[in-house]
Amino acid sequence: MIAKRNAASHYPEQLFQKQWMQENCEKIATLVNKFWKNPQYSNKNLESHFAIYKKIMNCRYEAGDISFEPLFWKKSEMLDSKNFSEYVKKYKHLPII
Repeated sequence: MIAKRNAASHYPEQLFQKQWMQENCEKIATLVNKFWKNPQYSNKNLESHFAIYKKIMNCRYEAGDISFEPLFWKKSEMLDSKNFSEYVKKYKHLPII
């Protein structure tokens, strides 16, 4: 997770508030830019969550679930990645150290 911002489906009114969007988009853009330049791509928490969701999505995909989420995991090569760090490095076209 890059940032904690209330733009969830149960807070849709915020997406239509110009001031909220300007304040939070700038904060999120700064965090994304900082993350992109950071050589540390992951942590224990992200790796743990990735492993759990990878198992779930792999089971769903192998069971024939053709809904968006398992197909996205397959098409984006997340199911073929050993861990989250490997996936991010591959996505960023960087060598795995």
